[in-house]
Amino acid sequence: MGSMFEEITARYTATGDTAADIVGLIESYHKDELIQHVKNVAEKSRELSVLFDADPDKAELASFFHDVSCVIPNDQRLGVAEGFNLEIFEEERVFPMILHQKLSAEIAERIFGIRDTEILSAVRCHTTLKANPSKLDMIVFISDKIRWDQAGRPPYLDLVEDNLKVSLEAGTKAFVNYLIENKASLKVMHPWLLEAYEWFR
Repeated sequence: MGSMFEEITARYTATGDTAADIVGLIESYHKDELIQHVKNVAEKSRELSVLFDADPDKAELASFFHDVSCVIPNDQRLGVAEGFNLEIFEEERVFPMILHQKLSAEIAERIFGIRDTEILSAVRCHTTLKANPSKLDMIVFISDKIRWDQAGRPPYLDLVEDNLKVSLEAGTKAFVNYLIENKASLKVMHPWLLEAYEWFR
């Protein structure tokens, strides 16, 4: 699985508080902005879970995990994914950054011992979504976009929030459609995103 995975495993300390353990692992890589982002996404996921009758604890935990693999340098992500024998799309080879969603799920399962398939699914597709998404998948996906990790206000925020007033599905669909309509700005068109788009049509 490679030395990077072994390094992450060595830095992980279990205290019984999984969210704190995730933050501690990220802190060991001095990624303060990433810590703030995952906390923001976790907060939004809990809020949406209450609103849309999902499990807030699962949503929050999935959100803490969603970007944990961002401690892996971008130029090493492909090698780590190959070490895990993951299915790797050509788009992910071209743009390895997007592999972080799958790698975060692997870290959650292999290092932190997470076995809950709902949590792992939400982590695994939080960037691209996928066809037939669960409520938890959509909550973590859309929370990550609302509480994005870039400067300024997301250009799609009003669109998403207006549609979330209708339903979780409407808000998620609105963002997926936004991505497809603005595909020229995407580095790659991930197959799962296309499948999600077709599923919502």
